[in-house]
Amino acid sequence: MKQFIVMQSIDVSMCYLIEAEDLKQAEVMMENRFYDRSKIVSIDVLSWDKPWDLMECTNDSIKIMSEEELKQWEILGL
Repeated sequence: MKQFIVMQSIDVSMCYLIEAEDLKQAEVMMENRFYDRSKIVSIDVLSWDKPWDLMECTNDSIKIMSEEELKQWEILGL
């Protein structure tokens, strides 16, 4: 069976304010998906015609991201 790589983007960009003692605490809060809806600075809709692309995978050496690498993307629900 053929394999296909799906490249997909989230179709909004959100900016919000976090109050923390320092950068490390702010990072922990972000990783734990902590945000106050009343502190959202902006939400921008990405207006692409097609926010994804699909192509046949012909390379057997594709590296899948580890759980450690994926951890930084948890805030997006990925």
